[in-house]
Amino acid sequence: MPKDTGQAGAQINVKISAIPKVREWIEEMPVELWFNREGRVVLKAFNECGYNCTEIDVFDLLDWFDEKGTFNVTRNEAHKESTRTVDRSN
Repeated sequence: MPKDTGQAGAQINVKISAIPKVREWIEEMPVELWFNREGRVVLKAFNECGYNCTEIDVFDLLDWFDEKGTFNVTRNEAHKESTRTVDRSN
């Protein structure tokens, strides 16, 4: 985990990567993978013309998927719908 620090030794956010083909839903702003100030790996979905973002903890999200087991995912893309069943029990 990076230990980059800013002024006076304060830990700072560190960008890992932009995620190609993944966009924030409404404004289609980029989604990026970061280490946040607390050292957590987060997805940042930017919004409000890039002035704001939502952070989602990656490991919390993966834990939720593990707990859920099997679930259905529905995707609506340009009037084309598909449903997938994901089995995470293996």
